[in-house]
Amino acid sequence: DLIVLDILLPGRDGWEVLETVKTNPKTADVPIVIVSIIADENRQKGFSMGAMDVLQKPITPSSLLGILEKQNFLPASQGTVRVLVVDDDPRAVEVIAIPLEAKGYTVLRAFGGRDAIKLAQEEVPDLVLLDLMMPEVDGFDVLVKIRKKTATAMVPVLILTAKDLTEDDLNKLKLNGIQQLIQKGDVDKKQ
Repeated sequence: DLIVLDILLPGRDGWEVLETVKTNPKTADVPIVIVSIIADENRQKGFSMGAMDVLQKPITPSSLLGILEKQNFLPASQGTVRVLVVDDDPRAVEVIAIPLEAKGYTVLRAFGGRDAIKLAQEEVPDLVLLDLMMPEVDGFDVLVKIRKKTATAMVPVLILTAKDLTEDDLNKLKLNGIQQLIQKGDVDKKQ
C-alpha cells in the first residue's frame, strides 16, 4: 500500500493526517509520498515524520511513473503490466492511458463503474487507477466488488479523484486497501 498526501487539505491539515497514519499501528508501515506546492520547504519535515518521498506539485507524468516504479510496477522488468484505468470521462481515461502506454504498460479502459467491475473480473489487471465520482456505480462500489473476488482481492488500487474526501470516505478507502490516493486537481490535463 502507498498513500500520496497533499499537505494543504480543506478542513484538515495534511501534517495531522500524516501523524495519524504513522501513529496508528495498523497503518504505521504504509509508505507515504507527500505532494506539495512548496516541496522544498516541506521535505525535511516530511522525512522527519516518516514520509517516503516529497514531490513538487503539480505532479508530472515522470513523477507518477516514478511512484509506480518504486512500487515495482515496471513493464520492462516484469513483462507486460496491465493497468485498468477507470473514469466515466473518456478524456480523463486517455490523459492517463496515453503516457502509460508510451512507457510500455498495457492499458485497459473502463468508462464507468459497471464496465470496471466486468473488466477487472475478466482481465484481472496488475493495477487499477480508479476515479471515485461516477454515476450509477461509483468508485467506492467498484473497490468493494474488486476486493470481494478472490482473483482481484489483492490487486493494488490507486485512487484518482477530484472529490473532497471526508474522514468517512478515507476510512472506506483504507478498509478496502487502496494503494495510493491522488487528487485530480494536483495534475493538469497534459499530465
